Amino acid sequence: MLRENEASDEAWAKATRIGRELDRILDGQEPMRTAVARAASELRLSTRQVYNHLRRYRTERRVSSLLPKTGGARRTRISPAVEEIIAATLREMWLQPERPDLAPIADEIRTRCVIEGLDPPAYVTVSKRIPRLFTPEEIARRRHSGGKSLRRLKPRPGYIWAKHALDVVQIDHTPADIQFVEVIDGQGIYVGRPYLTIAADVATSAIIGFCLTVNERSKLTRFQHLNLTHPLWRKGPRRAALI
Repeated sequence: MLRENEASDEAWAKATRIGRELDRILDGQEPMRTAVARAASELRLSTRQVYNHLRRYRTERRVSSLLPKTGGARRTRISPAVEEIIAATLREMWLQPERPDLAPIADEIRTRCVIEGLDPPAYVTVSKRIPRLFTPEEIARRRHSGGKSLRRLKPRPGYIWAKHALDVVQIDHTPADIQFVEVIDGQGIYVGRPYLTIAADVATSAIIGFCLTVNERSKLTRFQHLNLTHPLWRKGPRRAALI
C-alpha cells in the first residue's frame, strides 16, 4: 500500500469520498444490499468493489486504508526465468504470418517450464503477455505484406465535409454519464449505464435523431432503428405536442 505521505492529493480526495459513502452504509438504516447499490452508483464503482472497500474500511474506519495498494506497476508473480520462456516461445510460435491458436502454445510453454523445474504459468498469464511483448505495429509487420494493415493502425488527419444538409449523417454511440438502479421489493438492483445513440448532420451540425436505451449497442438493433426513424418522422405533430 502507498505510504500516507506518498499519496497524491487526488488519491486522498478519492479515498475520502469513498470513506464518506462507506460511513453512510455502516451508520445508515438501509438494508445492506440497497445501501451498497446506492454507493456503487454514487461512486461509479461495481458493487463488488464497494464490498471490497467495506472489508478494508469497517474495522478501523481509516481513510488511509482506502488508498491504492501500489504506487506503480504491479510486481510480477512469476519468476524471470518463466518470463523468458514465455517471451521466447511466443516470439517463436505465436508471432507467425498466419495467426496460430494460443492454446497449444500455452501448453508448450508449460511443458518447457516443467522441464526446467519451474512453476508453469496459466493460459491467462500467457495471453496477457502478448500485448506487453509485441506492439500492434510489430504484429502487423509480421502478419501482413504491403503495409496495408500497418497503415490502418496509424491516425489519418483530415475531416468529414458535406456541402448540403443531409448529404452526410454520422451516427455515434456513447454510454451516458449516469447509472440506473431499479427498486424491486424494496431492494435496489443495479441495472447499468444507458447508451445514447445520436445521428448528427455533418453540414449543419444538427442533431436529427437520438435514442436512449439500457441495451448495449450492436450493428442493427431496435434502438438503432428508432434512431434512424427519428429524422424521417413528420415534425409537425411532435412539435405541436410540445407547445
